[in-house]
Amino acid sequence: MKKEKTQREIKKISGLPTLPGVVTKLCAMVDSPDVSAAVIGQLIASDQVLAARILKLVNSAFYGFPGRISSVSQAFVLLGFNVVKGLAVSASVFDMMKGHLEGLWRHSLACSMVAAQVARVLEEPDAEEIAVAALLHDIGKVALWTKFPDEMALIMDEIKVKDATIVELEEEQFGMTHSEIGEILVKQWNLPENLIEPISFHHTPHRSKKYERRTHIIHLADIITKGLGYTFSNDYYVSTLNKKSWKCLELNDEILSKIIEEVMDSLDDLDDSSF
Repeated sequence: MKKEKTQREIKKISGLPTLPGVVTKLCAMVDSPDVSAAVIGQLIASDQVLAARILKLVNSAFYGFPGRISSVSQAFVLLGFNVVKGLAVSASVFDMMKGHLEGLWRHSLACSMVAAQVARVLEEPDAEEIAVAALLHDIGKVALWTKFPDEMALIMDEIKVKDATIVELEEEQFGMTHSEIGEILVKQWNLPENLIEPISFHHTPHRSKKYERRTHIIHLADIITKGLGYTFSNDYYVSTLNKKSWKCLELNDEILSKIIEEVMDSLDDLDDSSF
């Protein structure tokens, strides 16, 4: 029965959220020598609002470039196709978070900044791609709130009185979780595999196989972000760190203290910014 219910829910949300035409074209592109920075820059520049939002994200605190990046083509050269594509999706999803979901965007942006700092402290390569995965880690919640606002509001009320996590209540209500829905969406959008696993398993990082360290970093970043008060609605529950994360990331008290110290500085920059 649970499998049948899950399949029904997948069909209901498979077309959500709907991305703008420019982003759909961008997601259809493959990372090949035939796709130049200029071509991608021209495509994104055709949507001026999208281009402006991407540049605002690129120039935000968690990338930390010494000079301003003034064009999407320049961002492509510095960050790579996968990062720019992920930022285009993120900027588009921001439109869907206006109003009652702005708190979810703030949590997502904070988590992205924390994940980037964690990656840098751990000297992990491709911190920018990890930041994009963190930015999109809760995309499944956007789909749920878009398609089932009454049911999600009920879950938020139940969190206050039930001894249960949002993941458990989602499973009970929908037969699947926002992480599973996020996996469906990012696969549908043709995002790279190194973004998919961290989104799919950010609550269960021990299930990650190919991109284990990235997934554990986003799991840790999500916990730190919520622990510092960057939460959404009534979801104040902060889970414990997965035991495998501590071992996989080779953490110790000194490293964790350094991460928290640097994260606090980054989040101060977020509080002073407007997105």
